[in-house]
Amino acid sequence: KRVKAHAGLVTAVTYSPGGSQLASASLDGQLKVWNRELDAIKTLAHPEKNGNGNDPELLDVVFSPDGRYLAASGDAVTIPIWETGTWSSVRSLAGHPKSEDGVNKIYDLLWETDQHLISAGADGVIRRWQPQSGELLGQLRGHAPNMYGRRGVVQVAVDSRGQLISAGRDLSIRVWSLEKNEQILGLEGADLDDNPRAMRRKPMHVAYANDVDELFTVSYSMDQLLRRFNANTLREIPSAYQFPELPDEMEKDPQGLAVSPD
Repeated sequence: KRVKAHAGLVTAVTYSPGGSQLASASLDGQLKVWNRELDAIKTLAHPEKNGNGNDPELLDVVFSPDGRYLAASGDAVTIPIWETGTWSSVRSLAGHPKSEDGVNKIYDLLWETDQHLISAGADGVIRRWQPQSGELLGQLRGHAPNMYGRRGVVQVAVDSRGQLISAGRDLSIRVWSLEKNEQILGLEGADLDDNPRAMRRKPMHVAYANDVDELFTVSYSMDQLLRRFNANTLREIPSAYQFPELPDEMEKDPQGLAVSPD
């Protein structure tokens, strides 16, 4: 089944833990909840305006592991959270301030557990929250500005041991200990690509394969390669996969990355 879901670009789609519902976020500022037959059952909106006084463009949406909560982010300072039983607003987390170059975006959200939510913003900082109380539990800093002065962290993923991986506009991937609140490993952009012509102006995506302790990356780069790394050492495993040619009407740059649970 195919539906016209939004008036703008759809930026994120996620299933609820039980698979009975899915949620979609869009640049049109709307967050929609659907049943498995793709019938819209609820439309939500970010409760605040962005820096231009408009409805925020939404960039991510995530269900909590127990399915009780739904969180969203976009080009607004705060992170709204809804209770899925009634779709009532629970609270809005303080979120992230504007970056040094004036960008006001929260790119990625990740529920570490039912009690902990992680956010990644244009300010280059990763924040860890207790959503029910709104308490900020910790901050991870380390991503530097890139050659265009942009510092943002664009995606985060967590492994089964509680280690966090982040990908930033500084062209690096970094591994963090959430227990110690510090960086463990890092791989800079120059080490990720032997081709100096492939200096990435846009960020990469990352995903963990927990069972084999491997990390996958894919980026908006000139070579468009899917790469594998040892998650414990960040050493690359030689097996780069070249994406096939796509029809002219399709987006050529990879827009996301996911690894199946098995």
